[in-house]
Amino acid sequence: GIEHAAVQLSFDHQRLPHRIHIAKGRVDLTKDRVALSGVEARVGKSHLTDLATTVRWEKDVHLDVSAKHSELSLDELFSALNATKETRQLFKDIKNLSGNVHLAAATFTGDMAAPQQWHYSAAGSLSGLQLHGNGFPGPLKLAKGNFTLDRTQVNLHNLAAEILDAKLTLTGSMNDFAAPSGMNVDLTVDGTMGKEALSWLQQTCTLPGAYAIRTPVQLKGVRISGNPKKAVSIAGGIFVQDGPQLALDIAYRPGEEELKVEKLRVKDRYSQAEVSLLSRPDSLGASFSGRLHSDTLAGLFVDPKWGKGGGDNRGDGNQGPPDLEELWRDFNRRLSGMFGRPPIRGGGSGDGGGDGKLPEFNFR
Repeated sequence: GIEHAAVQLSFDHQRLPHRIHIAKGRVDLTKDRVALSGVEARVGKSHLTDLATTVRWEKDVHLDVSAKHSELSLDELFSALNATKETRQLFKDIKNLSGNVHLAAATFTGDMAAPQQWHYSAAGSLSGLQLHGNGFPGPLKLAKGNFTLDRTQVNLHNLAAEILDAKLTLTGSMNDFAAPSGMNVDLTVDGTMGKEALSWLQQTCTLPGAYAIRTPVQLKGVRISGNPKKAVSIAGGIFVQDGPQLALDIAYRPGEEELKVEKLRVKDRYSQAEVSLLSRPDSLGASFSGRLHSDTLAGLFVDPKWGKGGGDNRGDGNQGPPDLEELWRDFNRRLSGMFGRPPIRGGGSGDGGGDGKLPEFNFR
């Protein structure tokens, strides 16, 4: 074999679209293994430094790689990975990927013929990333941000994201990508969302058009956590332009068709109110305290019906509340329709069975 030989070379590989240039490094070669260390290499627009690679071929080709302070061109990397049968399946939902990644450190190990068993980790930052994929309503643009990742989890910090007319900053984690029960998320979101993004979100969540809110909206510290297939919670502040401020804490269990509004606070010049609600397939309970004016609803929802009610629609904040009996009946009807069941005759804090009266509203 060859031990500790200096290496400097350029070569082509049939599976890579660009020539590989190795500026420096050392190589150890035996009959069933080749090891490179201290390598500085360039492939197209990607540049790798402090690269160590070991390739073994006793049975299947096995690869171990580590690198530091490297720059990767994602469009070239995606093109190369998508050109091989073994890795194409991993990116079947991604149509196009471009941008740049700076790796502070990265590791990889696995048999080339078994991509589902690869193990890898990386830490770094990204810039100018753009992704087109199935399930997205348009290109996802990630201008900048920091990340760490491994086979099961991605951690994000101050990731600047744009999609449709939404501009958001994300911090948090996503994990259990391959779990049959679905991925878990724990993200804090800040930023703004416009009509296009909210409309797509509403359609994705199959919410009735009557609950469309006015745009743009500003998100402040909105935390999204849980498993979208099993249970997800959303909590934080939402500010509607020229409309009310909302502070919410809600949870939804799609399998059980359970929607729990732990807290929904509404505040503007006309109103200051708090609502809680629990909706299940066979029951609907709610409670309300404070003051809710029709002008507040008109400033929150696009549907003009939400602005109808008792009193002067242009009151000074001291007018009486809207017709809350009618408002509750309409809300009950709309909410029940969202879950595909008839309206529930129910009281405010019980199990939903009873006299069909409005839940207890306490005005303070």
